[in-house]
Amino acid sequence: MSDLLSSLEKISSPGKSDEIEDLQQTVDHEGDIRSRLQRYKLGFLLPSQVEAQGIEPIPEDERESFKSLDMFWVWISISTVISGLPIGILGPKAYNLSFLATMVTLITFQFLGALAVGFIAAMGARLGMRTMVITRYSYGYWGGVIISILAILSQLGWALVGAVLAGQILHGVNSNIPSAVGILIIRSDFGSSAIVFSCPGR
Repeated sequence: MSDLLSSLEKISSPGKSDEIEDLQQTVDHEGDIRSRLQRYKLGFLLPSQVEAQGIEPIPEDERESFKSLDMFWVWISISTVISGLPIGILGPKAYNLSFLATMVTLITFQFLGALAVGFIAAMGARLGMRTMVITRYSYGYWGGVIISILAILSQLGWALVGAVLAGQILHGVNSNIPSAVGILIIRSDFGSSAIVFSCPGR
C-alpha cells in the first residue's frame, strides 16, 4: 500500500488526475483503504500536494533533498513569528538596548538557531526518517517515546503562546474584540487544521 501512496504523491501535479484515478481504483480493488479519511487523503490531500507521508521510512530513491540549507529556510520561517515579540521587548526593558540593537540581536540569533536546527533536521532527510524516530537509535524505543512526548508538549506550548499573542494583536487592532474572543477566533480558524491520518493495519 505504501508503494501505491508513494506513486500517488509522485503524480499529484496538475493535469494528471486520470493517473490518480487509476491508482485510486487499484487501491480500492486491493481492499487496503476503506475509511473515509483515507478516501479524503487520496481525493484531496495528494492532488493538492499536501504531504501524506507517515512515520515509515522513505525509500532512498524517493528522498528529495539532504541539504541543511533547505531545512534552514523551513526553520527560519518558523522562528520569524509573533512569538518573538515578547523576547524583543526584553531588549529595551531589561537590558537597555536600543530598538536597532534589539532587532539586530534577534535576527542574528534567529539565523544562528535556524542553522543549528537545520543541520540536525537534515539528518532525517538523509536517513529518510522523521527526526523524532531517529532518536530511537540513541535513546532506545522508550527514550524516543519520551523525547517525542516532550516535542509534542513543546509544540502545544508554542501553539498556546502564538494563540494568546495573536488574540492580543486582534484586540490591539480592534478594541471591540476582547483578547479572549481573539484567542478563540485564532484557535477555531487555525487549530482545526491539525488532523492526523493513520493507515489501517499499522
